[in-house]
Amino acid sequence: MGIHGLKTPSRQHRQKLSRVQTKGDFGVQAFAVEHKLNALSAASNATLAEAILLQRMTMRILNMRHIEALARDRMMAGIPSIDPVDGAAVVGCFCYRVSPDVGFHQGVDLGASYGETVRATAAGTVATADWDGGFGQKVDIDHGNGYHTWYAHLSRIDVGVGDRVVKGQPIALVGSTGFSTGPHLHYQVMLNGTPIDPEPYLAGVPPKVLAALP
Repeated sequence: MGIHGLKTPSRQHRQKLSRVQTKGDFGVQAFAVEHKLNALSAASNATLAEAILLQRMTMRILNMRHIEALARDRMMAGIPSIDPVDGAAVVGCFCYRVSPDVGFHQGVDLGASYGETVRATAAGTVATADWDGGFGQKVDIDHGNGYHTWYAHLSRIDVGVGDRVVKGQPIALVGSTGFSTGPHLHYQVMLNGTPIDPEPYLAGVPPKVLAALP
Protein backbone atom coordinates (compact mmCIF):
# COMPACT_ATOMS: atom_id res chain seq x y z
CA MET A 1 0.00 0.00 0.00
CA GLY A 2 1.15 3.52 -0.59
CA ILE A 3 0.92 6.59 1.54
CA HIS A 4 -2.52 7.37 3.02
CA GLY A 5 -3.88 4.13 1.67
CA LEU A 6 -3.08 4.90 -1.98
CA LYS A 7 -1.94 1.96 -4.01
CA THR A 8 1.60 2.24 -5.33
CA PRO A 9 1.69 1.89 -9.15
CA SER A 10 2.96 -1.42 -10.30
CA ARG A 11 6.18 -1.77 -12.23
CA GLN A 12 4.21 -2.50 -15.40
CA HIS A 13 2.11 0.65 -14.91
CA ARG A 14 5.24 2.75 -14.28
CA GLN A 15 6.75 1.47 -17.54
CA LYS A 16 3.51 2.39 -19.34
CA LEU A 17 3.61 5.91 -17.87
CA SER A 18 7.24 6.19 -18.88
CA ARG A 19 6.33 5.28 -22.45
CA VAL A 20 3.55 7.89 -22.49
CA GLN A 21 5.94 10.51 -21.13
CA THR A 22 8.50 9.59 -23.77
CA LYS A 23 5.84 9.90 -26.43
CA GLY A 24 4.91 13.29 -25.00
CA ASP A 25 8.53 14.48 -25.15
CA PHE A 26 8.77 13.32 -28.75
CA GLY A 27 5.57 15.20 -29.55
CA VAL A 28 7.05 18.38 -28.10
CA GLN A 29 10.23 17.84 -30.08
CA ALA A 30 8.27 17.14 -33.25
CA PHE A 31 6.21 20.30 -32.72
CA ALA A 32 9.40 22.32 -32.22
CA VAL A 33 10.90 20.91 -35.41
CA GLU A 34 7.68 21.59 -37.33
CA HIS A 35 7.58 25.14 -35.96
CA LYS A 36 11.16 25.71 -37.03
CA LEU A 37 10.44 24.34 -40.50
CA ASN A 38 7.42 26.63 -40.80
CA ALA A 39 9.56 29.58 -39.71
CA LEU A 40 12.22 28.70 -42.27
CA SER A 41 9.55 28.31 -44.94
CA ALA A 42 8.06 31.70 -44.04
CA ALA A 43 11.52 33.27 -44.12
CA SER A 44 12.17 31.64 -47.47
CA ASN A 45 8.85 32.92 -48.81
CA ALA A 46 9.62 36.38 -47.45
CA THR A 47 13.04 36.30 -49.11
CA LEU A 48 11.43 35.19 -52.38
CA ALA A 49 8.84 37.97 -52.13
CA GLU A 50 11.58 40.51 -51.48
CA ALA A 51 13.55 39.18 -54.45
CA ILE A 52 10.49 39.47 -56.71
CA LEU A 53 9.82 43.01 -55.46
CA LEU A 54 13.47 43.96 -55.99
CA GLN A 55 13.37 42.49 -59.50
CA ARG A 56 10.22 44.48 -60.32
CA MET A 57 11.75 47.68 -58.96
CA THR A 58 14.93 47.06 -60.96
CA MET A 59 12.93 46.48 -64.15
CA ARG A 60 10.91 49.64 -63.50
CA ILE A 61 14.11 51.67 -63.08
CA LEU A 62 15.64 50.14 -66.21
CA ASN A 63 12.46 50.88 -68.17
CA MET A 64 12.47 54.47 -66.95
CA ARG A 65 16.12 54.86 -67.95
CA HIS A 66 15.36 53.34 -71.34
CA ILE A 67 12.47 55.76 -71.86
CA GLU A 68 14.67 58.68 -70.78
CA ALA A 69 17.41 57.55 -73.18
CA LEU A 70 14.90 57.29 -76.04
CA ALA A 71 13.55 60.75 -75.24
CA ARG A 72 17.09 62.16 -75.17
CA ASP A 73 17.95 60.45 -78.46
CA ARG A 74 14.76 61.86 -80.00
CA MET A 75 15.64 65.34 -78.78
CA MET A 76 19.20 64.99 -80.10
CA ALA A 77 17.90 63.89 -83.50
CA GLY A 78 15.80 67.06 -83.65
CA ILE A 79 18.63 69.50 -82.94
CA PRO A 80 20.43 70.91 -86.02
CA SER A 81 23.96 69.55 -85.98
CA ILE A 82 25.39 69.13 -89.50
CA ASP A 83 26.36 71.31 -92.45
CA PRO A 84 23.42 71.40 -94.89
CA VAL A 85 25.87 71.43 -97.82
CA ASP A 86 28.90 69.17 -97.47
CA GLY A 87 32.09 71.17 -97.08
CA ALA A 88 30.44 74.54 -97.71
CA ALA A 89 32.19 77.56 -96.19
CA VAL A 90 30.39 80.40 -94.44
CA VAL A 91 30.53 83.39 -96.78
CA GLY A 92 27.87 85.51 -95.09
CA CYS A 93 27.70 85.89 -91.32
CA PHE A 94 24.87 86.07 -88.78
CA CYS A 95 25.43 89.78 -88.24
CA TYR A 96 24.59 93.33 -89.21
CA ARG A 97 25.74 94.12 -92.74
CA VAL A 98 25.42 96.79 -95.40
CA SER A 99 25.87 94.66 -98.52
CA PRO A 100 24.15 93.27 -100.50
CA ASP A 101 21.39 94.71 -98.32
CA VAL A 102 21.40 96.85 -95.18
CA GLY A 103 20.24 95.27 -91.94
CA PHE A 104 20.79 92.32 -89.67
CA HIS A 105 21.37 89.10 -91.61
CA GLN A 106 19.39 86.49 -89.65
CA GLY A 107 21.17 83.42 -90.99
CA VAL A 108 24.42 82.41 -92.64
CA ASP A 109 25.21 82.19 -96.34
CA LEU A 110 27.03 79.04 -97.37
CA GLY A 111 29.11 79.18 -100.53
CA ALA A 112 28.07 76.37 -102.87
CA SER A 113 27.75 75.60 -106.55
CA TYR A 114 24.47 75.63 -108.41
CA GLY A 115 22.71 72.26 -108.09
CA GLU A 116 24.62 70.97 -105.05
CA THR A 117 22.62 68.82 -102.65
CA VAL A 118 21.02 70.46 -99.62
CA ARG A 119 20.42 68.16 -96.64
CA ALA A 120 18.15 68.42 -93.61
CA THR A 121 20.31 69.25 -90.61
CA ALA A 122 18.01 67.44 -88.16
CA ALA A 123 14.99 65.15 -88.14
CA GLY A 124 11.62 66.83 -88.42
CA THR A 125 8.53 67.61 -90.47
CA VAL A 126 8.43 69.91 -93.49
CA ALA A 127 6.35 72.95 -92.50
CA THR A 128 6.59 74.88 -95.78
CA ALA A 129 8.15 74.17 -99.17
CA ASP A 130 7.42 76.98 -101.61
CA TRP A 131 8.37 80.40 -102.90
CA ASP A 132 8.83 82.97 -100.11
CA GLY A 133 9.53 86.46 -101.46
CA GLY A 134 13.19 87.48 -101.26
CA PHE A 135 14.10 84.00 -100.00
CA GLY A 136 13.02 82.55 -103.34
CA GLN A 137 12.38 78.83 -103.19
CA LYS A 138 12.51 77.97 -99.48
CA VAL A 139 12.04 74.94 -97.23
CA ASP A 140 11.12 75.30 -93.54
CA ILE A 141 11.50 72.21 -91.35
CA ASP A 142 9.93 71.94 -87.90
CA HIS A 143 12.19 69.82 -85.66
CA GLY A 144 10.16 70.08 -82.47
CA ASN A 145 11.31 71.53 -79.13
CA GLY A 146 11.11 75.01 -80.68
CA TYR A 147 13.65 74.40 -83.47
CA HIS A 148 13.03 75.29 -87.13
CA THR A 149 15.55 75.45 -89.96
CA TRP A 150 15.18 77.42 -93.18
CA TYR A 151 16.90 76.66 -96.48
CA ALA A 152 16.54 79.44 -99.07
CA HIS A 153 17.40 80.52 -102.65
CA LEU A 154 16.93 76.91 -103.79
CA SER A 155 16.86 75.89 -107.43
CA ARG A 156 14.72 72.83 -106.73
CA ILE A 157 12.68 71.50 -103.81
CA ASP A 158 12.44 67.73 -103.35
CA VAL A 159 10.12 67.52 -100.32
CA GLY A 160 6.54 68.53 -99.62
CA VAL A 161 4.61 69.93 -96.68
CA GLY A 162 4.03 67.24 -94.05
CA ASP A 163 6.92 65.04 -95.16
CA ARG A 164 8.96 63.49 -92.36
CA VAL A 165 12.69 63.85 -92.90
CA VAL A 166 15.72 62.47 -91.11
CA LYS A 167 19.03 64.13 -90.40
CA GLY A 168 21.18 64.17 -93.53
CA GLN A 169 18.32 63.49 -95.94
CA PRO A 170 18.53 65.37 -99.28
CA ILE A 171 15.70 67.91 -99.47
CA ALA A 172 16.65 70.35 -102.25
CA LEU A 173 19.31 71.73 -104.57
CA VAL A 174 21.35 74.92 -104.21
CA GLY A 175 20.22 77.80 -106.43
CA SER A 176 19.97 81.57 -106.68
CA THR A 177 16.24 82.27 -106.58
CA GLY A 178 14.71 85.31 -104.91
CA PHE A 179 16.93 88.21 -103.86
CA SER A 180 20.32 86.65 -104.51
CA THR A 181 23.56 87.74 -106.17
CA GLY A 182 24.66 84.22 -107.10
CA PRO A 183 24.35 80.53 -106.19
CA HIS A 184 24.56 79.93 -102.45
CA LEU A 185 22.44 78.60 -99.59
CA HIS A 186 20.88 80.90 -97.04
CA TYR A 187 20.64 78.75 -93.91
CA GLN A 188 18.70 79.96 -90.89
CA VAL A 189 18.03 78.39 -87.48
CA MET A 190 15.02 79.52 -85.46
CA LEU A 191 14.48 78.72 -81.78
CA ASN A 192 11.04 79.50 -80.36
CA GLY A 193 10.44 81.92 -83.22
CA THR A 194 13.71 83.82 -82.81
CA PRO A 195 16.65 83.54 -85.23
CA ILE A 196 19.87 82.29 -83.59
CA ASP A 197 23.40 82.00 -84.95
CA PRO A 198 23.51 78.81 -87.07
CA GLU A 199 27.31 78.60 -87.21
CA PRO A 200 27.79 76.78 -83.85
CA TYR A 201 25.35 74.12 -85.12
CA LEU A 202 27.24 73.32 -88.33
CA ALA A 203 29.66 70.85 -86.72
CA GLY A 204 27.53 69.20 -84.04
CA VAL A 205 25.26 70.09 -81.15
CA PRO A 206 26.82 73.03 -79.25
CA PRO A 207 28.18 72.09 -75.78
CA LYS A 208 25.86 74.54 -74.02
CA VAL A 209 22.86 72.91 -75.68
CA LEU A 210 24.10 69.44 -74.73
CA ALA A 211 24.60 70.52 -71.12
CA ALA A 212 21.00 71.73 -70.94
CA LEU A 213 19.51 68.43 -72.11
CA PRO A 214 17.75 66.32 -69.45
